[in-house]
Amino acid sequence: MDSETSMDSDTTMDSEDAAPLKGSMGRLAKEITTQVKTWEQYQIEHGMLLTTSGFDRYLHGDRSKLLPQMPCHVVDARETIIDSALKLLDQVAGPSKMISLALSQVQFVSALKWLLHFKIFDLVPKDKAVTYKSLAEKANVPASELMRMLRMAMAYKVFLECGGGIGSRRGAGAGDAVRHNRFSSILARDENFLHGLPFFCDTVMPASAKIVDTTMRWKGSQEKNEAAWNLASGHEISFDQHLSQHDQTSGYDCLMNVFDNGRSHSLLAAHWAEVVHGTINWSSLGKGAPHAARGVGS
Repeated sequence: MDSETSMDSDTTMDSEDAAPLKGSMGRLAKEITTQVKTWEQYQIEHGMLLTTSGFDRYLHGDRSKLLPQMPCHVVDARETIIDSALKLLDQVAGPSKMISLALSQVQFVSALKWLLHFKIFDLVPKDKAVTYKSLAEKANVPASELMRMLRMAMAYKVFLECGGGIGSRRGAGAGDAVRHNRFSSILARDENFLHGLPFFCDTVMPASAKIVDTTMRWKGSQEKNEAAWNLASGHEISFDQHLSQHDQTSGYDCLMNVFDNGRSHSLLAAHWAEVVHGTINWSSLGKGAPHAARGVGS
């Protein structure tokens, strides 16, 4: 039985226990339920496994994107689920918890950058597990640091620990290996992620830390060489000159594709594009400027 809407527009009825879901949280829950039906139906029709084990095992063949190309109504359903879920999380968590979650996500991004730099995505075998010790030797990094970075990623469902699992008390050898799961396997082949995330960490994050100093020093200047990036990098040249000299223009394009997943101009993507746009004077760019405008104005 489908969910029903009561006479009160602020109250929805859960189909299983007939308990009223009141207020904005109830509306968000109903919206998620409605759109999940569209999302799941698409997955079922295309042979995607929905169980927990299947979720880890399902791979998108050789596709380089995070998701295969989908019809517009399925993409819209997905974006609505994400947007409603984030709004629901915001209402349940409250400001203090949201700040805590945001800080942990910064650590997650930093861990991903570390894993990319030392080629961990490539060094983990495609279809079998590898011990932390063996992987650390191949990457020429300390095993303890490798384990710490991988477990930060695992907290966000990237990679999977095996041989006992995190926190296992089964003794020596428990949780001593790692393997790819669905997310890490797809990310390992996603060009936007592979090139966009390093650009974000190396260019945008340091520049973001200088926004206060930029405002105090230049107060909204539109000069090409008076942006947060200039303070962060110590360079006096414009950013477009820097991109040309170091062949980094594609990094920004890939970063914007990560935010909007290459096909959907969500509000969240627009907000992140605004953050990126505010740290660098994109008006001076040739190729990059249209993409910045696309992300901010979508």
